Amino acid sequence: MHEAQLNPTFGYQVFMGKRGAGRDTVLRIAFAMRLTPRETNRALQAARANALYPKNRRDAILIYCLEHETGLMGANAALYEFGEDLLC
Repeated sequence: MHEAQLNPTFGYQVFMGKRGAGRDTVLRIAFAMRLTPRETNRALQAARANALYPKNRRDAILIYCLEHETGLMGANAALYEFGEDLLC
């Protein structure tokens, strides 16, 4: 949970199904777990959140960062550089 910058208690509750996770939280976990874009979309689907959509600028940046394994900090740096909302 440290790499996803989540409180360990919250992360545990999410994984145990006791709490839901928002889209950005799932994305943070995906970066921490080094998931592929396909695996990330499956995680988003499981969380009942919108899949990554390449025609959406923010999502396109996130897809690129997932494909190039930039990690959460790299993804946030790329989002910041393009003026998009950060993941955390």
